[in-house]
Amino acid sequence: MTVAWEIDCHYCMAMHSAILSSGPHAVALVGALRDGSALPDERLEALRSYVQAVVRYGGSVPDRDATALRAAGFDDAKALEVVLGIGVYLLSTLLNKVTGAELDAPFAAFAWERPAGERRGAAA
Repeated sequence: MTVAWEIDCHYCMAMHSAILSSGPHAVALVGALRDGSALPDERLEALRSYVQAVVRYGGSVPDRDATALRAAGFDDAKALEVVLGIGVYLLSTLLNKVTGAELDAPFAAFAWERPAGERRGAAA
């Protein structure tokens, strides 16, 4: 969802919100991801910040984000797996945007727009 938030993919934000909202512990997590705000779980927040930095800075991740990811228990191999996942997900997300993918009915209740005052690529 962080990749989708960064590139304004309304489809992915709605779809993943719908899927994740079925879990009882997901309300705060999904809300924060939809708002683009810090996550309540420190480990997940380190991951979210790293993903955000990879997308925003085109792979030139600031030291603070790389250090936080490692401190959260992700070694170099896991960090590379995260980058691979970002690349794969970015492709499908961009396709949704380029094709103007319309929301499927099950996701309509989770329609998303970037929160007011937030802009794509804003400093973290």
